[in-house]
Amino acid sequence: IDCQRKTLLYLIIFDITERWKAEKELKFYKHLFENSLNEIYIFHPETLKFIAVNREAKENLGYGEEELKEMMPLDLKPEFTLLSFKEFLAPLTKEEQQQIIFNTVHRRKDGSLYPAEIHLEFVEFGKEKVYAELVIDMTERRKMEKELQEKNEILSTIMESAGDAIIM
Repeated sequence: IDCQRKTLLYLIIFDITERWKAEKELKFYKHLFENSLNEIYIFHPETLKFIAVNREAKENLGYGEEELKEMMPLDLKPEFTLLSFKEFLAPLTKEEQQQIIFNTVHRRKDGSLYPAEIHLEFVEFGKEKVYAELVIDMTERRKMEKELQEKNEILSTIMESAGDAIIM
């Protein structure tokens, strides 16, 4: 008895162009988030715990990623209490405002403080909303402003002292 074997080959082709584009776009945005020169924080609207924190925030604050996931903005902003911070967030939560911009100080792990400009929004993330916070460390800007003010004071003193001699 001679049996012939038949082999069937099925070829299924999927077009993954859209998936590839989406993955490439996701990598791009993740790269932007992680490598921003500003600190970026995403935190939960109810627990206020950090969901994601970028590299710059971790480096400037001195905390590790696991430590930060157990923290909330209140741990960094000494002037707020839980109640005052929730009241502060209310206009965003109620969608009365799109963004809150304010100046504060942030506390690092070592206890040192630095001036910070905060841009805070309540944004949609998937099917839920989260707070997104962009933080600009103002240390260098404040230092430059102070130096400029000192130079202007010196120039003003020279101008007042010299008076007519400079004009001549």
